[in-house]
Amino acid sequence: MARLLYMLTRFLALTFFVGCAIGMMAKNRKNYDPSHMDAEERLRANMCDLYSQNLLSGKRAQELMDDAYSAGNDNFRDLVSRSVRAAGKRNTTGHEARDLRQKMLRSSQWPGAYWCEVRCMHKRKKNATKQWVAIWLPHELLDCIADHSIADKMLERDGLDPSSLFHLQECESKAGQTFATVGLWGDGVPVNWDRSESIETLAISFPGQTGANRNVRIPLVGMSKKQCCDETWEDIFDVLQWSFGHCANGTWPAERHDGQNWHKKTDRHRAKQVGRQLAVKAVLVEVRGDWEFFARVFGFPRWNTKRGCCWRCKTTPSEVIYFLFCNHLLD
Repeated sequence: MARLLYMLTRFLALTFFVGCAIGMMAKNRKNYDPSHMDAEERLRANMCDLYSQNLLSGKRAQELMDDAYSAGNDNFRDLVSRSVRAAGKRNTTGHEARDLRQKMLRSSQWPGAYWCEVRCMHKRKKNATKQWVAIWLPHELLDCIADHSIADKMLERDGLDPSSLFHLQECESKAGQTFATVGLWGDGVPVNWDRSESIETLAISFPGQTGANRNVRIPLVGMSKKQCCDETWEDIFDVLQWSFGHCANGTWPAERHDGQNWHKKTDRHRAKQVGRQLAVKAVLVEVRGDWEFFARVFGFPRWNTKRGCCWRCKTTPSEVIYFLFCNHLLD
């Protein structure tokens, strides 16, 4: 399961970085500057951009890249099929999309996944056991986006609702500085035809943005719903709280979220960033999700419980039914 989540995270990294999402706040409309490239370099960049936006299938993209290399464009040397590079003939394997995705990810500028132990529901034992889960850290993502976009663009706040704007102004007043705004989005996504299996996802958004930028969602973590329990969300939000704290402080952490030293294999690049300032400071201004998400993560009362179904008042399900029944009689 951990391997599956890791590959999911890397695939989302590819589609977001090479695709159009980062172009929403980029200095140029595309993910690259055509004016600083020759024709052969533009062809590679354009083809990779089409594939990352799912406008070309993996098989078709691989065929085009193989043909471009065979025609003399050496810019595709690292992306062509092994058989074409060796013998000059195409030999389809049925895994073109997977192989091409792995080749393109070698030059990805997104940060690596943060591996941590999270208590998950064991499928057979039916108890909470620790498993390794890959998470994208918000402070690393924001730092990466700030390096590839216009700083003033990330500080926009025209899209904030009044409550989020009030919270942002309070944070800025206490800190004496300007923050970018970040939102957290929790939701479940069906992953099979009969909707019997779903993935619980957490993503960050940018509620201060307007237009197309407001629709940007960057997944942070994905977990099978069957493996999620109350302890799962507690452990995940411990990591996110630690990361969002560094977002507000604008600093790179000196150690892992649990106070342990950096792992030699997965955290080597993080150990090199200690002492450096983030490219942008940000605060969490809103959390969105469905009722199931709020009940499971934040302990809000569920809609079918007698102790209340609203976090703002003391309304109970029976009172809601009575109110609807009375309105029906009046009609």
